[in-house]
Amino acid sequence: MNLCGQLNLLSRVATLCALLLLGGCAGYQVRGDYAEEFDFSRIHTYRWAMENRDAQGVVGLREQRMRQTVEQALQDEGLSPAETADVLVRVLYRIDNRQEYRQEPGFGFWRPFFSHDRDVVAHDYQMGVLTVEMIEPNTNRVVWQGSSSRRMSYDQTPEEKIKNLEEEVRAIFERYPPQPAAQ
Repeated sequence: MNLCGQLNLLSRVATLCALLLLGGCAGYQVRGDYAEEFDFSRIHTYRWAMENRDAQGVVGLREQRMRQTVEQALQDEGLSPAETADVLVRVLYRIDNRQEYRQEPGFGFWRPFFSHDRDVVAHDYQMGVLTVEMIEPNTNRVVWQGSSSRRMSYDQTPEEKIKNLEEEVRAIFERYPPQPAAQ
């Protein structure tokens, strides 16, 4: 193999290693936002804004898990459930269909295995987006929200789903109460 071929092979191996490393730590992304003028120190109690039910009034497993996990996080933050609450809490979940494009090596007898030719292949996947909102009851405006997005995986056990959900909710609540940026 000539020098150009060796460099090409080395480049491919380095790229593969980098992708494997990034893939291992890229579980989810967390984002947050809040109303700057709202006084978060006065929040001590919460009440659920709504419960996610289907047309027959059934609460699904995902919704039950999300609500239990968020409720635990709220209590860990020192908030208590109350009928007349300082904030309403709403949990939203959606699934986005996405597509990514990858360059893959071309195979076949007409091309050498380590050629410079690449095929661009589209891969469809789904991204789950979990959003937790705190709403001021008097004005019905969102004063804080945190969200997490994660690539969907359908081959998880219920225990793995709960563990992942707990990680995401814990990461969301790391942004609560909001800390204004230093001036």
